[in-house]
Amino acid sequence: MNGIMNRIHKVHQSLDPRNRAGCHSENEDSPSSRAGRMESTTTPSDSEKSPDDVVCEAGMRAYESGDYADALEMLAPLADGGHAKAQHVLGQMYTEGYGVAQDHTEAARWFYRAARQGIEEAQVEFGMSCALGQGIDQDDSEAFRWFRQAAKQGLKEAQVALGFRYARGKGVSRSDTVAAKCFQEAAVLGSPHAQAALGFMYTDGRGVIRNHREAVKCFRRAADQGLGVAQVALGFMYAEGRGVAKDYYQAYMWLCLAEASDHQGIRERLDAIAVRLTAAQRAKAERVARNWKPRQ
Repeated sequence: MNGIMNRIHKVHQSLDPRNRAGCHSENEDSPSSRAGRMESTTTPSDSEKSPDDVVCEAGMRAYESGDYADALEMLAPLADGGHAKAQHVLGQMYTEGYGVAQDHTEAARWFYRAARQGIEEAQVEFGMSCALGQGIDQDDSEAFRWFRQAAKQGLKEAQVALGFRYARGKGVSRSDTVAAKCFQEAAVLGSPHAQAALGFMYTDGRGVIRNHREAVKCFRRAADQGLGVAQVALGFMYAEGRGVAKDYYQAYMWLCLAEASDHQGIRERLDAIAVRLTAAQRAKAERVARNWKPRQ
């Protein structure tokens, strides 16, 4: 798993505020999707772009296509000259080792420079560097400060990270109520990670009134986008009849999907549910899982 959410997972271990097992999503960030988020929602016309912006866009296209040598050649001089977007991409290249030797110290340096210029994705990335102690001293308070700065700009990944900071009391006093609010705001923006985390808040009654039906809705939205931990949670809700009518077929199908996305440790539960289904039902659920595609 790559990108911002990969680093958020690494420091928070899971989307469950109680630290359950981690997950994978079929809609995980790729170099293309990460670079795409760097563009402003309002794109200036070509006549309004500076020469540096034109070169930066070409460098980002090279990065998206995996031509990292050309991307580095175009972006490194711009980053040295203070171009914020180029600095952010260069930080990502050092984080992942794309076209350069992986170097978390260099990554943190470039993320910091871009973050100071207001690039919200870089603010989250630098916050994760602080939270993980990658390339910089570990500092939960500093991580929280940068997550909050990015969240103020409406970045859903920042809202997710901020939610976990509040849920676990990292760099800030613990507040389940504020954590739930952060997850709710990011969930509305379509973040499957926030939707799953909010689902767990509803199952436990943390920061919200316990409501298994709402939890199922949250898990379903995230599961539909391919998030493994949400698929597991939804499968369990069907198996146990919590917030939804008990349905072993649905439980088996969702757990098959989660297993296919490399979610570990559910084979025993799958086997226990399988004995409650006919051979035809099992075959149908497995066929649906094989052919299933996440919603975009």
